[in-house]
Amino acid sequence: MLQVKGADRRRPHDEGSAARGIGDVTYTDMLGGRVTFTQTEEKAVRMTGQFNEGFEDPDARVLICVGDQPPPDYLDATINPPGTSAFEYDYEDVTISDFTDVPIRIIADNEVITVGGPTVPVDWSQEPRTAECGHRPWAPEGDVPSGSPSVP
Repeated sequence: MLQVKGADRRRPHDEGSAARGIGDVTYTDMLGGRVTFTQTEEKAVRMTGQFNEGFEDPDARVLICVGDQPPPDYLDATINPPGTSAFEYDYEDVTISDFTDVPIRIIADNEVITVGGPTVPVDWSQEPRTAECGHRPWAPEGDVPSGSPSVP
């Protein structure tokens, strides 16, 4: 078994502490896609995502309301029916805790498309720290690129 270089992905809370820090992640799956929040700096969180269903009007403006956070004033999500392009936004003066266990509302042209379930944190203590060739421990089960060996 090969050790993955740089695979020591321990976070402060792996050591038994409830602290959260840079690199911590929370996410939710909705509209055939995923929205992910990553603590990138001490007081900054990056939102990334893409939706694959639920949008019809390519000219509609997309708003994403996360918990009590105001929606981003500019979101680079383009509607490509039935979904959106990939998008990214950096929130300032926040921590990952502000994005953990909160609902997400998706709005297009002042109409709520959906309200997603609460975001869930990634439990890094459950992530494998080694990998076989072709295995991506961060990928969902069965999501191995074609031509790659599958690992039991």
